[in-house]
Amino acid sequence: MMRNVATMDPAAVPQRERLRWIESFVVVLVLAVIAVGVLGALSMLLLPNVVGSNLSFAAFADEMNLRRHHEWLQYYARRHGSTLPAEGGYQFVLATWTSGTVEHTRENFERYFTPGPARDNDLEFARLRGLLEAGNDPWPDLALTTSTDTHYVGLAMGRPRAGLGRNDALMANDNEDTWSLRDGRIQVLFADGTVRSFTCAELQRDFGVGPFDRNVPVRTWGPEAPIPACRGLSNAAR
Repeated sequence: MMRNVATMDPAAVPQRERLRWIESFVVVLVLAVIAVGVLGALSMLLLPNVVGSNLSFAAFADEMNLRRHHEWLQYYARRHGSTLPAEGGYQFVLATWTSGTVEHTRENFERYFTPGPARDNDLEFARLRGLLEAGNDPWPDLALTTSTDTHYVGLAMGRPRAGLGRNDALMANDNEDTWSLRDGRIQVLFADGTVRSFTCAELQRDFGVGPFDRNVPVRTWGPEAPIPACRGLSNAAR
């Protein structure tokens, strides 16, 4: 026989409410734990792809930078008797800015640096950008520049400036103190405007470079560069 609600123990109703609240809380807690676990598993699966995509994007943007530098060097040559900058190394790279060949915009300024972590974590880049944003020229005098003013090496002083072919390098990532591109690749701009990307695997297979070491970047200029075309490049003003 069912009891009338009016005759039930007054303490029974609050007790049932507490039990239902506890049950609901436990269910929500379990679902939250499951959701966190699923999200954690997905992040572990997707994070390498995200990081890889970011590195690939940085390499693509860097290739576009180098192609734009080739255009600027051609503009420079047309304005200077069909001759490329006589300066060597990083000054060869920066001559297009200091000569007024390129417009002094933020976008053009940033193209003297490798996109991605190399640029984002570079304190000198941030300082120079601050000067530009304040209305000042970050490079008013080519003679006062140093290798920290760009992330690229350029044709060494004394190397031929005319009659260059598709196997003659004009610029490359400088890998100064750290990898310009964090995935271990090196990108080189050639005189015909081609940009060749040498992956870590290719460096090992074709040029005898050892296993990738994120703390020891591969040299991209001078006689010790493993890529033969880069041996005509310099990271100094000569």
